[in-house]
Amino acid sequence: MLKYIIRRLLYSMPALFISTFVLFWAVRSTFDPAAKFIGSRDPTTYARFKEKWGLDDPIPVQYWRWLKNIVQGDWGESTASGESVWSMISRAFGTTLQLIFWGVLFSAIIAVLIGVYSAIRQYSVGDYVFSGLSYLGIAVPPFVFGLLAIQILGVLLGDKLGLDGPAFFFVGLHSDESGVFSWDYVRHLVLPVLTLTVQIVASWTRFQRASMLDVMSSDYVRTARAKGVPRRRVVFRHAFRNSLTPLVTVMAVDSALLFGGLIITESLFSIPGMGRLFFNAIQTGDAYVVMGWLLVSGMFVIAFNLIADVLYAVLDPRVRLA
Repeated sequence: MLKYIIRRLLYSMPALFISTFVLFWAVRSTFDPAAKFIGSRDPTTYARFKEKWGLDDPIPVQYWRWLKNIVQGDWGESTASGESVWSMISRAFGTTLQLIFWGVLFSAIIAVLIGVYSAIRQYSVGDYVFSGLSYLGIAVPPFVFGLLAIQILGVLLGDKLGLDGPAFFFVGLHSDESGVFSWDYVRHLVLPVLTLTVQIVASWTRFQRASMLDVMSSDYVRTARAKGVPRRRVVFRHAFRNSLTPLVTVMAVDSALLFGGLIITESLFSIPGMGRLFFNAIQTGDAYVVMGWLLVSGMFVIAFNLIADVLYAVLDPRVRLA
């Protein structure tokens, strides 16, 4: 297993190298890190800034210098605020990580339970109800559901549920008089996590249901039934484990994309996370922050795909690691 993981990591390095170069070229072609010195400022200051950071050098030279600095721990400085890019990304990443952890955890549990139930009780009333809710969850955009959640759960029912006032806005993991993971922390998580999970649960439920139905109609499952194996054992020992394999891919890719794709949710609830950081950097033309963000997002896409490959081998014995 260790050799397999190392081999997959080595295969991923060229992909990461090529993708970061293409993204670096696209960002440098779009944004000028020295743009803030244009206008009312002294033109010589603009020229000195470009000379200091080598912005007139060819793109491959600039990319190699940037990559070498990244490896050495120097991610550059924000051209908008002057703050270290590493500090900005690490702070935003920690906030987004909390939101994604709880969102993916609850989404995976709920989606698997509903998907398996809908598959083993196909065309039942429960299956129709969950299928309808899934289509509705996929169709409703996150910003619409988020606004509805704020209005209904926060404004109309906020006093009864304890979600009124500041609970609209996620403030991060913290301690109060009750300690870490107190009710104060939980209530700040409810609305953002709910907004995040609805569309994910709806999508993952459809994948799990379809995968479970496909496995249940396979030859080895029919053979187990013909031998008189109890239905519960057929479902949970023979079918359930193999049905998870397609869902693992979807979960891995979606989870990686969430680290940079929560712009709407983070904006609705004033969450200073990765999505909001990227949005602000695009608005201000903060090239170094954008490049750092893209690097982190690309690394997570590759890392989660590696996790998916490893889980394949764990879930399906037919996957050969040699």
